[in-house]
Amino acid sequence: MITSIDIKNEATYDSTGQRMEDLKEVNFIFGANGTGKTTISKVINAPEIYNDCSVSWKNENQLEARVYNQNFVENNFKEDNQLKGVFTLGEDDAKLVTLIDAKRSEVVQFESEIITLNLLLNRPKADGGKIASLKSCQSKFEKNCWVF
Repeated sequence: MITSIDIKNEATYDSTGQRMEDLKEVNFIFGANGTGKTTISKVINAPEIYNDCSVSWKNENQLEARVYNQNFVENNFKEDNQLKGVFTLGEDDAKLVTLIDAKRSEVVQFESEIITLNLLLNRPKADGGKIASLKSCQSKFEKNCWVF
């Protein structure tokens, strides 16, 4: 359980800072936009990256923090562009959905290349068609094989 949070020199907190103490197991933090709620959640989530901030734990027993803020939503929820209203939850799942989207783009590119190659294969011989050219070569080869 967090017993106190000290924040200074971050976002809306000046060098004097602010101390939150006598915290309970569950605390509700509210306020107008721009008053530092997100900064508090960021400090709780990763206090080691904030030089002038600290989080104190009961009996110095630091637990894994689970912070639900806009950063969490951006990192963990991803809406599937193909299926509106379908979301994945979890940073790893969001990365997988991004990878799947990239692979879908690759599939579209490969399908386009297949169409182009099929057109090249099936053109008339005079237009560079590879199948017609092959048939012509096979026919000439067979005729030349039987020439004595």
